[in-house]
Amino acid sequence: MRITRKGAAAAVAALVAACGVGDLLSQWSTPEYLSPSGSCPTGTATWTAACRWMREWKVTNLGVGNPYDISVRVTYNLDGATPKVLRLDMERRKTF
Repeated sequence: MRITRKGAAAAVAALVAACGVGDLLSQWSTPEYLSPSGSCPTGTATWTAACRWMREWKVTNLGVGNPYDISVRVTYNLDGATPKVLRLDMERRKTF
């Protein structure tokens, strides 16, 4: 069973464009620093005590006929001695 949500194609296209996916390799995005609620009152460009979660993402083109691989990496405990990393991966079809 396939479930495709309205607007999903536009969201994936925006991620692909932002990552500059033109070949089989992509780079991690510029880090965004967020609070536990997912925003940051001082902006997301720099680490602050309130915005201590770092989010990065990338989209990898797996080739013609294969889905995109979308990865999100969240690093937390940046103010501690040993930061922790959580990585989530998902495949997304190219045709909807």
